[in-house]
This record gives sequence, structure tokens and C-alpha cells, in this order.
Amino acid sequence: IFDKTIWNDGVFDKYRETVPMVRTNALLTSGAFRHRADWAGLFPEQAGGNKATIPYTGILDGEADNYDGVTNMSLDGVDTFMQDIAVIGRMKGWQEKDFTYAISGKDFMPEIAKQVTAWYDNVNIGDILAILDGVFGMSGALNADFVTSHTFDISANAGELAKFNETTTIEASQRACGQNMNVFSIAYMHSAVVAGLQKKAIVEYAKRQSGRAGLEFTFSDNGSGSR
Repeated sequence: IFDKTIWNDGVFDKYRETVPMVRTNALLTSGAFRHRADWAGLFPEQAGGNKATIPYTGILDGEADNYDGVTNMSLDGVDTFMQDIAVIGRMKGWQEKDFTYAISGKDFMPEIAKQVTAWYDNVNIGDILAILDGVFGMSGALNADFVTSHTFDISANAGELAKFNETTTIEASQRACGQNMNVFSIAYMHSAVVAGLQKKAIVEYAKRQSGRAGLEFTFSDNGSGSR
């Protein structure tokens, strides 16, 4: 082995095959993420920095006053909110020595170029899962309230009610958004969970409309038990 390249000073076949990718990273192509040119444009406009704040206008709230000719009309304002966004930077380089080509007969640089995008996809998925783990791992009074209110824990249930299936999915969607439960369009899960659903003929690989809550399943096994 020279510089990670296997070679033989005798008869040696040429490099013809590449180890197949085992990760699909379907979450990146599922439609769950979209490019926000308006947000990306915020950073070049400034004199540096990797964080920006996005303001949001709230919706009208308050109780109606009785129009009876006597009661004064009360006045209220519109709530505002904000969301911080940050830039995450990642970099990596690869190289091959001239001698590697001389002893192997293989120019690895074109192969490296073909795999760069897939490599960064793996990095991006890792970042996304780390962010989700961080969000749902928050502690402290207000943070814990957020995690609890955004988590539908069925682990204490018995039998099928303790599993991710068509029944618990619909219940979780309704608890989260009430009559707007159909806003959910993607479920991200481990391949072991997918296999359990396939056994019940609930889903097909790779996508199928469930028919009950309009949920579309996107399957991607990245070797972790991510929620």
C-alpha cells in the first residue's frame, strides 16, 4: 500500500469498480429543505458575520368588544417574533500523488470529483441530525417546555400503540396541529421502522400516500436511530 492505494509489483488488474454508497440521504431530496435566496442574500450584504435575525409579523389576537353604543372600543397591537439563522461552514480536500498513478495506472482525481457532492451530502445530513438532537435535547425550564410540547412520546404505551404506525402517526399529527394535521408531508425514520411498516403493507418502498392522513413516507437509512 502506498498513500492509501493498493498496488502489486506483479500482475494486477486495473481499478474498475467503486465501493457502492450505502447511505441514500433521501431527506435532502425529499422536499423538506428548500433554498432561501432571500436569507442567503443577507450575509453578502453585510460586512461579515455568520448570524442573521429574521423578523416575523404575528396574527391578530384579542377579544371582540360589544358594539352597543355604550362600550368603548379597546385597542391592541400586533405581536412580532424573530428567528435567528446561522451559517455553518465545512471544508475538506483530497489529493493524489503522481507516483500513485504511476504504480496503479489509475487517475483517482476524476473519481474524487464525482464523489465530492455525495460526501458533502453525508456531512450535511450529519449536521441536520446533530441540530435535531440538540433541539430535542435542550434542558432548563422554558427549553424543557418546548421539548415536551413538541414531542409525542408513546414509549409507555402497550402493544401497537407503542409503535410508529398508521394509528399513532395520525394521532401525533392531530395533537400537533389539530384540524391542520395534513400539513405534515414527510416522515423520516430508521430502516428498521420502515421494515416493520412494510410487513403490515402500510407503505411501499420508497413512497406512497397513506390515504388516511395524507402522509407521505420518505425512507432513508443513515445508520442512526434519529427521530
